[in-house]
Amino acid sequence: MNDDVFEMGAMQHHCFGTLKKKMAIWILGGGVPKNYTLQGEPLLDQILGVPTHGFDFDVQFCVDPVDNGALSSCPAGEGHTWGKVSAESVQYGSVYVHADVTAVFPWLVYSLLSDATVHKKPRKLYNAREEAVKALQRKIDKRRKDLLATTEMPRSVKIRSKKKR
Repeated sequence: MNDDVFEMGAMQHHCFGTLKKKMAIWILGGGVPKNYTLQGEPLLDQILGVPTHGFDFDVQFCVDPVDNGALSSCPAGEGHTWGKVSAESVQYGSVYVHADVTAVFPWLVYSLLSDATVHKKPRKLYNAREEAVKALQRKIDKRRKDLLATTEMPRSVKIRSKKKR
């Protein structure tokens, strides 16, 4: 398992499991960074068996057209099929901004930072990274026996080896 994906899953688990907060994600572009950021949810729920519901709010800035099937442009509805975004987010809290992030994002940040009514005390989640990883590891360690059982192959399945020609 990739350490980056595990750490992202740990942070997401920390937000909804420890802090009991809603989770939001701003996806700036697409490709590998988008994939790594969103992989924490399927890791938790589908692989490690740690219940989760996906991000509550999803805003994606991307220039790729949605209709070409590329990962970069897949909307929240597709992300929901993998458990990356909650059903409620798809319906109420998801926005796909078809624009070049380098042109739009600076104006959005300026607008948000200029409005004193939206300023909140920073949570400094990055500082909680190490404890979040340890907490998730403890949760997994408790489930170790059950998780290992999912990796075993039934004895009735015979594996044929390929013969050299």
